[in-house]
Amino acid sequence: MSRQARRFERNSNTRVRKVIGESGHQPKQKFVEDRGERAKVVMPTPKNHNQKLLITALNTDIMVLVNGSGGSGKSFCVLAHAAKQLLEKKVEKIVLYRPYQPLANRTVGFLKGSANEKMMPFFAQQVAYLEQFLGKTAVQMAIENGTIELGLLEAARGRSFENAIVVIDESQLLTPAEAQALSTRIGENCRVVFVGDSNQRDDRKRDSGLSYLERIVSDYMIEDVGIIKFTANDIVRSGITKAFVKAFDQEGYL
Repeated sequence: MSRQARRFERNSNTRVRKVIGESGHQPKQKFVEDRGERAKVVMPTPKNHNQKLLITALNTDIMVLVNGSGGSGKSFCVLAHAAKQLLEKKVEKIVLYRPYQPLANRTVGFLKGSANEKMMPFFAQQVAYLEQFLGKTAVQMAIENGTIELGLLEAARGRSFENAIVVIDESQLLTPAEAQALSTRIGENCRVVFVGDSNQRDDRKRDSGLSYLERIVSDYMIEDVGIIKFTANDIVRSGITKAFVKAFDQEGYL
């Protein structure tokens, strides 16, 4: 075998390497990454003051409540942090939850595919962000082996979280009771991030779970909780998005 052929074979055999360490007594591969894809996550440069506050809170607080307009970079910053924590072995897994909303009036059971494939329509944007930071192949393998977990809110009932960063998207759709249950499930080395937009809740006659938690934290002065509120001025998606959100803020949301 020529020197060039041996080099090619050696490189091919080492394309995938372990980047997350062992858990417990038995060595266990938790996460793999293509050598040709990113070996580290560089946190995005904050584009506004609230993004800067959010990144600081993600590094210092056990729970973070993120409320505000779509297009302000909330989820992007949160998932960049989650990917960085996973890659640096500071947590063992990323858990993504969201309240259940039927897609085209079809329940999850009617969707085709495996359990993970059924979840993908609900988490397409979050998975796309993680793929930006970790690489597509790495994310797919992490979902398959459970290092990245996708689930609807019902799956969190009665469960405690440890050695994980838990991101609950669309938190404005939570009921106060659901928010209570989730906020009391935080175990060792766990950070929980609630992300949502209170203006997008379905039932405007009562508090959303996200708004409820904000009030509880404020009224009872609970420590180790960061509250970050984005406004229309924080939108970074596009000029027309910012214009519509500002108009709806004035007009009122339906």
